[in-house]
Amino acid sequence: MRKTAKKVNRFTIKKTSLGVASVAVASLLYWNGLAIHAQAAEATSVDATVLNHAESQSDDKSQVTLRPVASTSQTPTQTTLNEATTAADRAALVNARQALLDAIKAAQASGITVEQATPQVTVADQATKDWVTATTTDYQTQAAALQEQLENTQAALAKWEQERQAQAEKFNPNQAIEATDKAYVENSFEYHNDAEAVQAAYVKVVDGQEVEQPIPLTDANFNVLADQSGKPRYFMENNPVRLQVNDVTADTKLRIKWTKVLTDANTKRSYDMVIELSDPIIDQRFAGVNTKGFYEIFRDPANGIVFDRITALKLTKYLVETGTDKVYEGEDYFTQDTLNRQVPIDGLDALKARAEFVKPIDGSLAAFIPSGSQIIPTPQDISQGNSGAKQLIEKINATRPVDQQLSETVYYSKGFDKYIANAEAIVFLTQGKASFILGVVNPNTQGDPDDIQTANPADPDHPNMVWKDYTQIGFGILDKSKFVSYDKPTLTYHEDLLQTSEKVTASRQINYQYEGLKANEPTLPPSVTQEADFTRTVTIDYARVLQGDPGVAATPWQTAVASLPAQKVPVIDGYHADQKQVAEMATSVVKINDAGQVSGLSNVTVTYRPNGKIIPINENGSEIPNVKQPQYTTDPGDPTKVTPDQPVPDVPGYVPSTETVTPSDPNQNTKVIYVKKEAGFTVRYLDRDRGDAEITSQSVSGKYGDKITYNTADELKALSDQGYVLVDDGYTSNVGGELGDGNNGKTYDVIVKHGTQTVTPEDPQEPGTPINPNDPDGPKWPTEVGDVQRTATQTVHYQGAGKDTPADRTQTAENVFTRTVTVDKVTGKVTSTTAWTPTDHTFGAETTPVVKGYTADKATAGAQTATPDELNVTDTVTYRPNGKIVPVDPDGHELPGVDQSSYPTDPKDPTKVTPDQPAPNVPGYVPSEETVTPKDPTQDTKVTYVKKDANFTVRYLDQDNGNEPITSDKVDGKYGDKVTYSTADELKTLSDQGYVLVDDGYTKQVGGELGDGNNGKTYNVIVKHGTQTVTPEKPQEPGTPINPNDPEGPKWPAEVGDVQRTLTQTVHYQGAGVETPADKVQSVTFARKMVVDKVTGEVRADSWSPEVFVFSSESTPKIAGYRADREEAGGKIVTPLALSYREVVSYTPMAANTSITPKDPANRVVPTVQPLKPEAPVDSANDNPLTSELITPGVLSTDSKEGPTRFGKANAATPKENGDTKQVKPHQLPQTGAKSAVLLNLLGTLTLLGGWFNRPRRENKR
Repeated sequence: MRKTAKKVNRFTIKKTSLGVASVAVASLLYWNGLAIHAQAAEATSVDATVLNHAESQSDDKSQVTLRPVASTSQTPTQTTLNEATTAADRAALVNARQALLDAIKAAQASGITVEQATPQVTVADQATKDWVTATTTDYQTQAAALQEQLENTQAALAKWEQERQAQAEKFNPNQAIEATDKAYVENSFEYHNDAEAVQAAYVKVVDGQEVEQPIPLTDANFNVLADQSGKPRYFMENNPVRLQVNDVTADTKLRIKWTKVLTDANTKRSYDMVIELSDPIIDQRFAGVNTKGFYEIFRDPANGIVFDRITALKLTKYLVETGTDKVYEGEDYFTQDTLNRQVPIDGLDALKARAEFVKPIDGSLAAFIPSGSQIIPTPQDISQGNSGAKQLIEKINATRPVDQQLSETVYYSKGFDKYIANAEAIVFLTQGKASFILGVVNPNTQGDPDDIQTANPADPDHPNMVWKDYTQIGFGILDKSKFVSYDKPTLTYHEDLLQTSEKVTASRQINYQYEGLKANEPTLPPSVTQEADFTRTVTIDYARVLQGDPGVAATPWQTAVASLPAQKVPVIDGYHADQKQVAEMATSVVKINDAGQVSGLSNVTVTYRPNGKIIPINENGSEIPNVKQPQYTTDPGDPTKVTPDQPVPDVPGYVPSTETVTPSDPNQNTKVIYVKKEAGFTVRYLDRDRGDAEITSQSVSGKYGDKITYNTADELKALSDQGYVLVDDGYTSNVGGELGDGNNGKTYDVIVKHGTQTVTPEDPQEPGTPINPNDPDGPKWPTEVGDVQRTATQTVHYQGAGKDTPADRTQTAENVFTRTVTVDKVTGKVTSTTAWTPTDHTFGAETTPVVKGYTADKATAGAQTATPDELNVTDTVTYRPNGKIVPVDPDGHELPGVDQSSYPTDPKDPTKVTPDQPAPNVPGYVPSEETVTPKDPTQDTKVTYVKKDANFTVRYLDQDNGNEPITSDKVDGKYGDKVTYSTADELKTLSDQGYVLVDDGYTKQVGGELGDGNNGKTYNVIVKHGTQTVTPEKPQEPGTPINPNDPEGPKWPAEVGDVQRTLTQTVHYQGAGVETPADKVQSVTFARKMVVDKVTGEVRADSWSPEVFVFSSESTPKIAGYRADREEAGGKIVTPLALSYREVVSYTPMAANTSITPKDPANRVVPTVQPLKPEAPVDSANDNPLTSELITPGVLSTDSKEGPTRFGKANAATPKENGDTKQVKPHQLPQTGAKSAVLLNLLGTLTLLGGWFNRPRRENKR
């Protein structure tokens, strides 16, 4: 009977309020270990820099802390950048960055969230201008992109605000509500279907103040559980733990809080949902006035609570920021999800029906009814009935002003079945605290409903039951898919940083010298130089630096050299050094400033001085003359000392006061007194606490008769300084007497005992320091005096997360345990000790940190107890690696080489992982499910992937036609398929059409696989037009196919039938009758090569050979009695375009009375004959006068009976006339005789011109 519809557990609508007057911007500058906060308002800078040291940049995986460089310092890297760039380069960078900042401010001023992304860090061996140029371009690009996004966002936001305003204007809680698909809500909340904790309490008023009385957890029978640490059950969970109230009266007010069910996506703050239930109308039909209502509260807010024997109540909903009492005054929503259990009228008693209803009171701004909901879209008046709902409305109206009276109308859903599964109800947009009336009525009688039974076909003996006033209230986790909202985007930008390294060498020199150098000193040891190289990594935001802001960070200077080693000082006999060895110098003392200057390390100079001597003196203190004064011998093991117990020299006649000398100062001489016979006595100082053992003694010597002046005061003072206390002085009575037999050789005893001192925390002493201040070399305070107070610690140890394991957390209780210690001041031993107080101490608990990729075995640790004997206590938290999403193929096999990233740990609970993990992107595959919610965070989850579709295109391009496509093929398949497509068939087709391959840009892909490398690609195969040369030897027939395999393709053009031409020169003789010579005919054949495009059939080239030809001249034969009109004929120049040439030579008979006097060879006169009358030459064939002429191209011949013709059919063949026909080879000029002057002149001119144009350039210098 109860509602079981599962709700969507997330609804996020970001706030999109316009008209923001000012924007407060908090910029946090992280320099790893250093955090600098900057708070600004209005037009303050929005810029923030994050300088991170990437662990991948170093083999050392330990944390490296960057520190900011002082703004007044200029690092070597900054200097390099300044030198590598010009002022214009730097100005351009500053302007580009400022443009980005201006774009950010403009976006923020419009209420748009702008977040800084991780900086773009360029790691380089050195700083260069190219990096500055690239950074300038990047900032310019980012600024332009931000501006464009801002304009688009503002336009969309303006439209959203207009629609939202229209929505708000429609709402009236006492009027009809229109159905709509659109919700306009200003918040950025993410709702969670599970609360961290659920608390319920009675709210009572005591002395005018509200007091909360917690409601305990019980079992199903209302028995209070001894363990109150559990959680109430889910709605459908068979869990004995209950949070329920079975004594609800009309005065009962409850406050229920679901902790951390909302998170603001923008501020990351958590909110608790609070529901207050009050003014319940108890159904008195059960047991009359003593009837009490019932509530049960569930852990999941989507199912909320149920109430029984209550027909109506007032509900107030609001949000409180987690951990505070601050009520959220912004906008939220309230979904009354219970309007889905309506009972139909059909088939039942007309008076038996029930409907759950909702009615807004205060705090609602608008309302929505999702399409498909069964809500009646008109108000339902219940004023005529006597329902609990009506009673509650009247009760509330009694407390409200006249102008704020509630109408007696409610909203409930249509009834067509026992209940409506998964149907939304009315959704109210609220602000701050919002109040509603909820309950159940009979929509027909307008009174309270009765129990209803309906048939149960599955179990006829047990009909379905709907109880009359049992109602569930779910505080809906709204299904966002049913609403439309405007999510204002969060814009991002990044800064550009340069990371490089710097190196500095620190050194010290050890030198040796003599004090007051004299001649003949031994050679000094050579100087020693010790060095250590220091390096650091510098990260610079150069644009920020140029703008005068801090923008340089560096790791501390580091060196692989821990210290400069100690250097032993060499021994020089007869001299002592001022130090035994030059001390080891830790490189940690070296200071290197940001400019690379070294300090804190100085050179060391070792100085040698001459050793002193032993000087024998007499009793008067005068040196004894003429005796040896030996110099001390230097200690071979210590150059700062001389050898101890050096023997004094032998001085005849004297007795030395000592046999050996151990100088305390090797630089000073030691005087040794030599005396003759002496007398004396001994004073002993005895320790009573050590059985009168001798502490020290004093021998008093002199010569007989000397006054006894020795006094014990100094020695007793020294013993007192050592911690002794006087018991008895057995000597002092002898002072003032004389040395003699009575005391010579005698011994006197002075007895002392040990003093003691008690050490307390209030009167502490430092172990290892002198007990007696005047005896620094005496007994020291024992370690026990440093243990009169003890400090305890608690360490929470974390393990199992590898390098990400959190550092141990330690709590310290300083000096929590105390005691007293009594010490012997002479021996330094402890004589007594008191017990420790107190006996134990208990520490506080620690919250377990969240570690990405791991889940912990406990959420809190610590709270351990320490004792004086167990000061340091430990609690261990163990992390286990999170499982992974494992991509597999449809057969369940893992996909090789695919990223299997671990689940991210829940940031709010280190023992859990975040739900709805996105499946990883596998190139070439599509996952079967987009998200995964692991049940066990340490176990892997397999997700099935199928291959993606892929294709590419092969184009065939005509190089001779501007690479225009001839044809193309599209090849389809799946990622990973073998590429088998071949160009061979298409190239064969193109070859048949006359094409020739130039470049095959595709074939190397054959044998590969379809994937990202070729998906969507286009490969070009380039061909060109093939050509064929037609010659007389290789003729072609016009009109036939050029390409035999392409009969419908291009045909041979008409020009290929004209690749050879024959021209003739004919000298025709006439007029001499039978004596007329036969015609003399010469012929020449011209041939040409014709190149034809095999694709288009066009002629590409055409050249004749020879280009010009000169016929030979023919001498005119002499015929007796006739005179020719010319001595020679022919010798004409022709080209392939000319017509055949014919020249006529005419003979005329000579007259008898010729004026020429012929003579024979002997010079005898030959009788003359008068010539005939000259006549014009006549063509014997046509009887027409002829003239000799050069036939030129384009000039028609007139010697044909058939009329004017060009070369070709009429003239192409050699004339077949009787006579002398002479064939001349091309390119050969015949001998023409000396009379052909015109021809010779022409040929000479051509020869000269050809020689001029073709001679080498160097001939011009001659």
